[in-house]
Amino acid sequence: MYPALDLSTNNVITDEIMSYLNAGDIARLLKTNTGFRHGGQSFMRRAYNINKHLSYFVKDPESFRRMQQETGAIISGSFAFQFFTRQHYPASNLNLYVEYEKRAEVGQWFLMNDFHYAPGHIQPVGRRQSPDYDVAINELNGRNALPRKHRRYISGCIKFLRIVE
Repeated sequence: MYPALDLSTNNVITDEIMSYLNAGDIARLLKTNTGFRHGGQSFMRRAYNINKHLSYFVKDPESFRRMQQETGAIISGSFAFQFFTRQHYPASNLNLYVEYEKRAEVGQWFLMNDFHYAPGHIQPVGRRQSPDYDVAINELNGRNALPRKHRRYISGCIKFLRIVE
């Protein structure tokens, strides 16, 4: 009889196997044997490291996560998809949903963390946003805001860019 391969200490084998599986399949595989369970837990901690994924966009992921916790900002869009599928698209972006009352606080976090306000078109109104950030953030509640019945859900969009060296 051959001794069982100890998968709990061999990240090369478990990583190679699990890299082909989605999260649900990994969860089922972890139930099959203790070696996979220990090796798989190690893989999951590394593969689903949110700070690593956030570091593509922000210099200080911990600070970003504190801001999220304090403001209730929720990550959405392609970033969320890439995180759960363990992928990274170099030309992707980071989208956040933010409560209206927290919009200025979140905007200030970006401005204080090497991002620059990038005025764009206001949707659905179609006018250009003010080139001045303070004016633009306040216009979300003024003449350029979405109709009142929709403001409860989405007030508008403010775009920030960071130059990556």
